[in-house]
Amino acid sequence: MERLARLKMLLGIEGTDEDERLTFVLESTEQKILNYCNIKELPAELETVLIEMSANFYDASDGVPSSVQVGDTSVQYRRDEDSIIREYKAQLHRFRRVVWS
Repeated sequence: MERLARLKMLLGIEGTDEDERLTFVLESTEQKILNYCNIKELPAELETVLIEMSANFYDASDGVPSSVQVGDTSVQYRRDEDSIIREYKAQLHRFRRVVWS
């Protein structure tokens, strides 16, 4: 099953209306993983992690606030990029390469 089909299955999305957005999320998430791990190609072992992280990024980008404070105005969204990456660090660390500057 291809990545897009797996992501749509995980998110419960049918049809093609969201395909362009989902494809962007997949590509963006893959690049985040490659950058974090300092690698050029995604290992097969990280395919499932890519799909799960993409689903989390997609959900986080829907713009639904998790909390709203009125006094001094504060809006907090479900999750940010850093918190999603932190969730997967244990799995990503196995593939991370050290880069010397």
